[in-house]
Amino acid sequence: MMRDSVDLRKRSQVNAFSSLKAKLAAGNNVVIFVNGDSTSHSKYGVYYKFVTMLGDLYNCTVNAYRWAEYDDVAGTPTGPKDYAAADALRSGTAQTITLYLASFPGRVAGTMFDGSRKPTAIDAIPTPDMCIMHHGHNMQSYPMITPNTIGDYQYSNGVGKWLGPIGMQEIQWPNVPQVLVTQNPWQSDNGFEKCYNAMRLVARMHKELTVVDTYMQFIARGKLTTLYRGGDNIHPSDSLANSAGAQLQADTLIDAYKRAKSTSGFITPAWPSNAAKNLIDNGDFSNWPSTLPVGWTAVGAGLSVTKETTIKYGAAAYSCKIAPSTSISGQSSYMQKYLSGTEMAAIAGKTVCFSALCYSANPAANPAPYFSIYNKFGNLRDYVSGALMDCQNGWMWYISGNIPVTQNAAEVWRYMRFTPAQTVPNPTTSDPMYVQRVLVTEGLPAYGLIAP
Repeated sequence: MMRDSVDLRKRSQVNAFSSLKAKLAAGNNVVIFVNGDSTSHSKYGVYYKFVTMLGDLYNCTVNAYRWAEYDDVAGTPTGPKDYAAADALRSGTAQTITLYLASFPGRVAGTMFDGSRKPTAIDAIPTPDMCIMHHGHNMQSYPMITPNTIGDYQYSNGVGKWLGPIGMQEIQWPNVPQVLVTQNPWQSDNGFEKCYNAMRLVARMHKELTVVDTYMQFIARGKLTTLYRGGDNIHPSDSLANSAGAQLQADTLIDAYKRAKSTSGFITPAWPSNAAKNLIDNGDFSNWPSTLPVGWTAVGAGLSVTKETTIKYGAAAYSCKIAPSTSISGQSSYMQKYLSGTEMAAIAGKTVCFSALCYSANPAANPAPYFSIYNKFGNLRDYVSGALMDCQNGWMWYISGNIPVTQNAAEVWRYMRFTPAQTVPNPTTSDPMYVQRVLVTEGLPAYGLIAP
């Protein structure tokens, strides 16, 4: 069971399935959006099965549009960046269920918000009645906070891999119910456990999410061989010959749906629209009277920091454009904030969340927002949120959460950096990253707005 999250084993619970259930019961058409990876991609997989089972309950027509960029025959990402023509999964006499399956094998949760995909994957489709996040297997390499850090504090760098893209979905489609599916464990080892635990932490940080625990369904069955593809440690079985693993996941989703109370009142508020006091100064760069925003410095010969009035988010007058030098190592070229004594005193002894709204302009570069601080266990740790986002030429939230800051307000190691090209050799271009705002807020939840 997920701690502090929705327990879908309880009957008649109001959750993300509630409004969908009410709409289907009333005879309305519904749209379901799934942001997924290869474990959701098969036409014999969990989501084709799930929507077909929903259709069976109401005698619906069911159509599925699947992202076509991955060529199933060649096994390469050489297809069009668009949905394929609809697959007719079921013909019924009642309303229509439409699935948009934005699945891309080998990619991560932020991929569909890349500037080359978002216009067709996200912007062009009807507003969904429910969104499902089905990712993790390709995000397993996120850096844990180890050693000598215990419990949920180990997964601080992992949570943003889900929270960032979920937040962008929530902003894209306000109040649409959001579901997080925990995927399946790896068969022969516990390599996926770190992702499962990060998702548990996501559920604590964003309590309005509805979490469906398919992971423990595989554990309860001893990770049977039939639940996996032959010779495959990761993928649930999802072929015509054997789809037992996908069926188990679909059954878990349908069970969650059936247990939900039918009501139109459930929404998932967008966490980026929530405001909190920012514990650092000038996180929105509004105080910028000269060459640099006050409280920030430029490090590295040739680094450029300027106001950007075209690529900016929302109603902001400008964003902060950081262009790397090509004459020195990318890791030595960054914008930095060294926390003042007042700022350090404001976070000392608290659990905080580090959030930054960023835009990367170079597909070849890995932008790296990170926060370096001693934690309450006495360990110096870098809270790095840039890797595994795969979102270029598009806005994305970068987050490290559940950071237990040292109680020592006099600690002198206390800074954050924004590195536009996190490479060991010199960057090949000066393509920039843009930062709209940076927040360090108290407590578990992530916030996207700075309270007055």
